[in-house]
Amino acid sequence: MCASLPSIECSTGRSCRDGCREVSRWRIMIGQPANGPSTPHVDDLKRVPPRTRILAGILVTTVIIALFAMAEWYLQWSEPAPLIQPSSIPGLPYELVPNARQRIAGIEYRTNSLGFRGEEVPLTKPKAEYRVLVLGDSIVYGATVREEDGLTAQLQRLWNQNRSDGRVRVVNAGVTSYNVEHYLTLFMKKTQQLDPDYLVIGIFMNDHEAYIPQERMQLWKSVEGSPQLWQRSYVIKALRSRLRSLPMPFPRVSSREGGLDPIHDPVSQQYIPDRPSLEALSAFIGRKGYSSTEIIRGYVPFLYEMSAWNRIREPLSSFAWIIHERRIPGMVVIFPLEFQIEPDFRYPEPQRTIIALCQSLGLPVMDATPVLREVQQQVGHSIYERSGDLAHFNAEGHLAVAQAIFQFQESALQNFPKESTQTIQ
Repeated sequence: MCASLPSIECSTGRSCRDGCREVSRWRIMIGQPANGPSTPHVDDLKRVPPRTRILAGILVTTVIIALFAMAEWYLQWSEPAPLIQPSSIPGLPYELVPNARQRIAGIEYRTNSLGFRGEEVPLTKPKAEYRVLVLGDSIVYGATVREEDGLTAQLQRLWNQNRSDGRVRVVNAGVTSYNVEHYLTLFMKKTQQLDPDYLVIGIFMNDHEAYIPQERMQLWKSVEGSPQLWQRSYVIKALRSRLRSLPMPFPRVSSREGGLDPIHDPVSQQYIPDRPSLEALSAFIGRKGYSSTEIIRGYVPFLYEMSAWNRIREPLSSFAWIIHERRIPGMVVIFPLEFQIEPDFRYPEPQRTIIALCQSLGLPVMDATPVLREVQQQVGHSIYERSGDLAHFNAEGHLAVAQAIFQFQESALQNFPKESTQTIQ
């Protein structure tokens, strides 16, 4: 009898050690532990035929691939189509589908009968209503935040909380990927009929794209390259989005190895001449794990195409005429890219050029860069929503910008209410 297994006899003519191994194999076959509660002997596991191990590995791999493919198919086909349709207005590539609803990543999006995000807006403005119209792209639209957390909704609450008479309505006229020329066309052909009392024009860091020569645009697109298979995966995007939703601290780190170094790369030095900003960009790339090549050879030259920025004077001058000649007060708000709000990133372009253009035209202008930089330092985590998205800040950022706009132009409501403005031909 084996001392360790008194209830089972060892095989005749074998040592206790061999008998214990035989009993262990027998217990494994019937699904019991090899030696009471303990695990099977390692030698027994090693004796599993290689073919069995290979088949088991193939089976497990096949199951994992099948589950991944099913999840990929489900996420791809369940993703709702964008709320856009071809526009009937000359000069606009598309517009939002009116009276539509959809849910993306847990966020409900709805449009009214005018094709703008938010509540219904009557064409005829009530006498007791002060109406603010906000033009812009996906930031004004609120592409990554709930409707009630967006810039226009927050601004409307602030204005109404500080008014004892009448009502302030803020109309969200933001459309994804529009630029400053589109804002002007949209106003002239559609939104001026809403009879706004105040006008806010949001300028983002790609609003000069229409003035960049196509050959240079193609050059930057070739730098970015086509997305790899893993970058197109809906499953990986969903996982990254989920991880990105968790607040992450941002310690200062150096640029990751293997990429371009903004501090010494001649391309980045050509466009960002001061070393503190280059160091801040280097730390940003390393901390976020972004492609150094894409940021330095793609984003940076595109962002600092200053000849194109100077050409936005044309649509801005039209807005200046609207504000001064038609007596519709308004302002311009500049929205930065994520790395531009880094604490040590102080290179002033293209904001400096945009501000100078606005001031030369008599347009009130507010740069949201220091506002967002301050709120990010206060909360202690990134206020930008998604990994790889350098444009869209979260609800905290929207509230901070809304508060800044309200404080910047609080005096605009001193004339509330006022007579309706005339229609511009």
